[in-house]
Amino acid sequence: MRILRLACLFGLFILLCQPLIAQRSGDAEAFYNKGCECGQLGNWQEAATNYKKATILKPGFAEASMNLAEAYNHLGQFNDAVIASKDAINFDSNSLIAYYNLGLAYTKLENWPEAEKSFNKALQIDPNSLEANYGDGLLHMRLNRNTQAVESFKKVLSIKSDSSIGHFGLGLSYIASGEKESAMQEYGILQTLDPQLAEKLRIGIETISSANASNRSKTLLGGAIQAGRNGEWPQVFGYIVFGMLFAVPAAWFARNRNRSPLMWGLGTMLAPPLFLIIPFMPKMADVATSQSQHPNQLE
Repeated sequence: MRILRLACLFGLFILLCQPLIAQRSGDAEAFYNKGCECGQLGNWQEAATNYKKATILKPGFAEASMNLAEAYNHLGQFNDAVIASKDAINFDSNSLIAYYNLGLAYTKLENWPEAEKSFNKALQIDPNSLEANYGDGLLHMRLNRNTQAVESFKKVLSIKSDSSIGHFGLGLSYIASGEKESAMQEYGILQTLDPQLAEKLRIGIETISSANASNRSKTLLGGAIQAGRNGEWPQVFGYIVFGMLFAVPAAWFARNRNRSPLMWGLGTMLAPPLFLIIPFMPKMADVATSQSQHPNQLE
C-alpha cells in the first residue's frame, strides 16, 4: 500500500512538472533558433551564447551542442569546441558535422592523430560529405601530404562542382605544392563563386608560393627551377645573375691558380655550374613570409 501511494505521488509530480519541462524545452528551441540567426550573420560570440543557453535548458540537445562547437571553432576557442563536439557525439554518435567540428578543432590544436580519427569517422558516416572531405584535405595539407590533399579537394568538387570551399582548398593545396598556375585557375573560378575566398587565395598565391619554394629548394638551382615553373622570369634572371657573381671569380681563380691550358679549361668549364649548388638567402628568393605562415592559415 505504501509503494502504491509513493507511485501515485511520483506520477502526480511528473504531471505537475510537464508544463515546466515543456516551457524549458520551448525556451531551448528559441535560444537555438536565435543562435542559428546569429551564426548566419557571422556574429559567432552571440551565437555561442545562445547555443550554450539551449544546451543548459535542454540537456541532450545534440544540434545545439554541434552548432556550439562550430561557433567555438570560429571564435578560436578550440578546446571548448572539442568539449562541445564530444557532447554532441555522446547525444548522437552518427553526427557527421560533430565529427567534422571535432576534427577541425583538433587540427587547429595540432593534435594530428585525433584529428585524423575524427575526419575518418566522418568519412565513414558519409564518404560523399563535402565537409568531411574538405576537413580531410585540410589535415593532409597541414601534414604536407599535398598529393592526398589535392585528391580530397577534387573529391569535394566531384560531389559539388561549384563548391567554393572545394575550389579554395584545391587552390591552397596547389600553392603548398608550388603549382602557381593551377592555383591561379582556382582563383579565377573563385572570383565568380566567392570573391571573399578568392581574395584570400590571391593573398596566398602572392605571399606564400615563393616561401614554399625556398623551403623545398635550398640551392639557387632549385629556386631558379621553381621560379621558372611559376612563370617568374625576372626572379629566374636574378638567380642567374647572383650565381654568376660567384661563378666568374671562381673561373678567374682557377685560371690564375694554375696557368696550364688543361687546368684553365677545366676551371672555366666547371666554375659556372658552381652557382647551381650555392645556398641562397631568403631575400634573394623574395620571400616575405616564413614556413609558419602556411597557406591553410588563410582559411
